[in-house]
Amino acid sequence: MMPEGLLGIEGLERAEIEAILERAKDFQPLQNQSFKRLDLLRGKMIVNLFFEASTRTRTSFEIAAKRLGADAISITAAGSSVSKGETLIDTALNLHEPHFGESFNVGSGHKTTIAEVANIAAEIFSIAGQPAYGAMERRKWDIVDWFSDQEKTAEVLRWKARTDFREGLRKTADWYQTEPHAAFPPLWLATRTPRPFQLCTNG
Repeated sequence: MMPEGLLGIEGLERAEIEAILERAKDFQPLQNQSFKRLDLLRGKMIVNLFFEASTRTRTSFEIAAKRLGADAISITAAGSSVSKGETLIDTALNLHEPHFGESFNVGSGHKTTIAEVANIAAEIFSIAGQPAYGAMERRKWDIVDWFSDQEKTAEVLRWKARTDFREGLRKTADWYQTEPHAAFPPLWLATRTPRPFQLCTNG
């Protein structure tokens, strides 16, 4: 019996290789048709993950999947979250149906005003001066109360925020204190140089 995962033909028996070639002959007439697409994989999605530069292999895989009726996308390591440390399994799970392509709101679900953000930031980073409001006129399409609806995220992903804005910002400040090279401008300068600040807001 042919293995479920096939990465090469080294481990296949002669009969198995011949069976693959015989099966391929069934698709040869498709090459001469004007509409080169079947419904064998209709409703399926094929995801190709490439960790090395590829042109012929990637293109042939995409064409084969589409001609069998599947939706096909190709992801390269350099252009994906794998380059930031995400595992291959996490990448596959993120693309797994039934929720692939859907949008989820990720936030606290609680309203935080610009004034609250300014006051909390001034407190945590020891910023002197008062924020200046009204730098931008209100536009007719602006939303007065704008915060995330967490119902779908909680139901589908079983996720909810465990850290409020104040605590999260304080933890961020503490992290930058231990990792000063990650801040630009340097955090020690941003937190130790009293200066007024302005918020461009329409609220």
